[in-house]
Amino acid sequence: MPNPSVSCKHEGCEKPSDGGKGYCARHYAAWKRGRLPKARYKSCRVEGCRKPVTGRGRCAEHFARDYPGKQAAATGETPTPAPRRSDARGRKHDAREARFRRCAQRPN
Repeated sequence: MPNPSVSCKHEGCEKPSDGGKGYCARHYAAWKRGRLPKARYKSCRVEGCRKPVTGRGRCAEHFARDYPGKQAAATGETPTPAPRRSDARGRKHDAREARFRRCAQRPN
């Protein structure tokens, strides 16, 4: 909970801590982006590197250096969906809808 009666906990800042986590709005936004020394997310364990962790406590660059031939686990990326096609009337549909329509149109 922001506390405007206390000043920002970032060194040298005298603004009120109304941004969250004890920071002013400017430093809270910087913290959320990972730009402050104490980052929001876990950072690489290599000395002086502040990049986000991708695998085994290391950023992508240091993971590739320390574990040659291995790839870091996927970082929550979703696969891209199949492109949608248009039918004779110009309506968009995907392959699953087209299969359903073909099955529904078959005579019994």
